[in-house]
Amino acid sequence: MPRDPMTITMPAPGAPARANGGLAGAVVLVLLFWWLATGAIVAVERNDTTRLIGVLVATWLMVLAGVMAVRVRDDTSPRGALLGFGVGSLAWLWVSALLYAGVVVGPSVPVPPELGQAPSIPLALRAAVATGWHDLLALATIGALYLVPGRNPLAWQTLGLFWVVQQVAKVNVFVGVVNNGIHFLPPRLAFLTAFFGPTRLHPFLLVSIAGAAVAAVWLIRGARRAGTRFERWRLALLSVLVVLAAIEYAVLAIPDNLPLWDVFLRLRGG
Repeated sequence: MPRDPMTITMPAPGAPARANGGLAGAVVLVLLFWWLATGAIVAVERNDTTRLIGVLVATWLMVLAGVMAVRVRDDTSPRGALLGFGVGSLAWLWVSALLYAGVVVGPSVPVPPELGQAPSIPLALRAAVATGWHDLLALATIGALYLVPGRNPLAWQTLGLFWVVQQVAKVNVFVGVVNNGIHFLPPRLAFLTAFFGPTRLHPFLLVSIAGAAVAAVWLIRGARRAGTRFERWRLALLSVLVVLAAIEYAVLAIPDNLPLWDVFLRLRGG
C-alpha cells in the first residue's frame, strides 16, 4: 500500500534548523581556514628549512585535493559542496605557498627609476611579468579542475574566485592604497615592492569594496532562494569568500594593521 504523499514531502521536525546549523558550522570552518592558511604561509618563511617543509606539505595537500576532486565531482549534496570548496581552497593554498616561497613567481624585472614613481602602463606590464608564472600556474590549476567532468563545479569556482579576488587586490596595491601590507612579504619577494603604488586612497579601492559588497549580497540572496540544498551551500560558501574579500579591501584603506596574524609574523621573525 503506497505511503501517504505527505510523509514524503513533509520534512522531519527540526530539519531546517539542523540544515542551517550545518551551514553555519561550514562558514565557521571557512573563516578558520582563511585565518590559519594565511598565517601558516607567512610563518613558514622563517628559514629555508621551514620554507621547504611548507612547500612539501602544501604539495601533499594539493595531491590530496586532486584525488578528492575526482571523488566529489558528482556529489551534489551539502557534503559535496563543502568538499568541493575544500578542494579549491587547498589548491589556492598550494599556489600561494609556491608564490611566497619564491618557487613560482616570475622573473625579477628591473624597474628604471622613472617608472617607479607612479603607476603607468609600462610599469604594469613589468608587474604582470614579475608575477606571471604564479598567475599561469593558478590559471592552469583552475583549468585542470574545470576539466574534471561532473555535476559539482565548486572546486574550480572556489579557486577561480580566490584568483579573481587576488587580482583585484593586486591592482589596488599597484595604483596605491593606504595600507599595502608590505610587512607580509618575505625578503625573497622584496623586489615586488617596486610595483607598489603611492600611499593614498584611490577611487578604485572604493569601487572594489562596493563591488565585493554587491556581489556578496547577490550570492547571499541567491543562496536564500536556492531550490536545492547543494545550491544553497554552494552560493553561501562562495559568498563567504566575497565577504572576506570586501573586508580585506577595506583593510587596505585604513592606516593601522590588524593584529589578526601578528602571532604568525612573530613566528616568522618579522
